This record gives sequence, structure tokens and C-alpha cells, in this order.
Amino acid sequence: MVYLPSMAEQTEVFIYSLGLGFLLGVFYDVFRTIRLAISSAKKIIFVQDVLYVLVCAIVSFLFFMVVNNGNIRAYAMLGELLGWIIYYFSFGVFAIRASATIIKYRKKLFWLIYRIVKPPFIWIC
Repeated sequence: MVYLPSMAEQTEVFIYSLGLGFLLGVFYDVFRTIRLAISSAKKIIFVQDVLYVLVCAIVSFLFFMVVNNGNIRAYAMLGELLGWIIYYFSFGVFAIRASATIIKYRKKLFWLIYRIVKPPFIWIC
């Protein structure tokens, strides 16, 4: 016998999957911020992307196991994608701008401290 979830259950799973997609978008911004702060070498970006995809796959698998009894439904996967897209094009825009600004000023602050500390250090040595 094939179990077909009711419309209420499908709606609940869809809303949960929207939330999961939104959280995966937040997690992606963590990787983008690290990418801005540390390096943008192609190998590092590749490793980060592979790690992100693996984490998303595991989290999605666990989500389907817990919330949907292991059933992978297209509406739930589309909900994840839609939640990610909503985050990426709304809050994600502001988050990456804020991250870039903070990182830019952090670099300037470290450069200023370096310029202040370097001459006395050279004079002492």
C-alpha cells in the first residue's frame, strides 16, 4: 500500500523545507564571508564548494528522514531551493555587503597598526 500524505502534511513539509533552504543560504554566506576574508584561490574555492555541497546533501538527507519519513518529494526539494533563492536574493545581498564592509575595514585597521608598530620595532632591532 502506498501512503500519500494529506494536503496539510504536504504543506507542513513544504514550509519546513523553505526554512531549511533559508538556513542553507545562511550557511552559504558563511563560506562566502570566509572566501572574502581569507583567499579566493581557485583550489580553496573548489574545496569550499565541495564541502558545502556535501554538508547540504547530508543535512537534506537527514531532513527527509526526520520530517518526511525518508520520502523524497519534489515539492520538498523545490521548497528547499525556493528558500535558498529567497535568502540569497533578499537577506543574502545585505549580509554579503555587510561582510565585505567589515572585512575591508578590518584590513585597513591591521594595515594601520602594522604601519604604527613597524618603525619602532625596526629601530629596536
